[in-house]
Amino acid sequence: ENISNVIKRARTITNYIYNHGWLLAKMREFCKGEIIRPATTRFATNYIALDSLLKKKSGLKQLFTSEDWANHNFSRSNAGRMVESIVLDHSFWTQSEHVCQVFEPLYKVLRIVDTEVYPTMGAIYELMRVVKEELEKKHGARPGVGDDGTLIRAVHKVYSKLDPASPAVGQFGNELTWFKDARRTFGEPTSVAARTKMSPTEWWIMYGTDAPTVRKLAIKVLSQTTSSSACERNWSTFALIHTKQRNRLAHSRLEKLVYCYYNMKLQIRDKEAEIDHVDRGDPLDVFDIAAEDDDTE
Repeated sequence: ENISNVIKRARTITNYIYNHGWLLAKMREFCKGEIIRPATTRFATNYIALDSLLKKKSGLKQLFTSEDWANHNFSRSNAGRMVESIVLDHSFWTQSEHVCQVFEPLYKVLRIVDTEVYPTMGAIYELMRVVKEELEKKHGARPGVGDDGTLIRAVHKVYSKLDPASPAVGQFGNELTWFKDARRTFGEPTSVAARTKMSPTEWWIMYGTDAPTVRKLAIKVLSQTTSSSACERNWSTFALIHTKQRNRLAHSRLEKLVYCYYNMKLQIRDKEAEIDHVDRGDPLDVFDIAAEDDDTE
């Protein structure tokens, strides 16, 4: 409820400023930039908007204590006085900072899983563990769903779905034990050292040869993404090609066009990532990720 109230008050400030041309011009003069406004097409939009407002805190306070504001009719209107009181309310800014501190690590996780540079299924649990520990340490957040016991029960459920008459069931159990106890190739010094140096998928390909059943399953799972953004971009590609002028295309031809167009974009993206060395970043360093370009001053 407190977070909702903070976001509501922040939105009141932004909407009031952007609905009045004179005040908007003054805001740009005092703050030397724009306030990022909530957009329905982006995730974590409230956090982004609130963080942007915090960066303009000093300029906004100067604006609402200036002679220009005091001499204008807006300062004597009910809406203007309400916005002024919010901007000059110390508790509002304190609460806003607290909200951003709580949501910042979660937002960074969202940005990581939204990438198409590498599969993120193998990183998501570690990322959330880091976030959970950080929130517990800084804000006293209580542990919730998602501990190791949950993962173990999930593995047991997968195990129970296997055909009990299949000889692979016993082999699967043995291989799972070898992995859990770091036996055979899983316990070799090179295998242990590579755990933090390689992506999970590459690690299983390289060191999972003694456990072919679990290895096959692990590679399939860890090669998946954890975000639907790529699908949404694919739908956008479909909409781009399937226009009114092209709506008579045969379905098979339309599929081929979408396939070619989307894979061409992937090829361009991979080349750009290789040039920029995007894949050299540590996907688990959740608290050391550069801000988005449009979030900067």
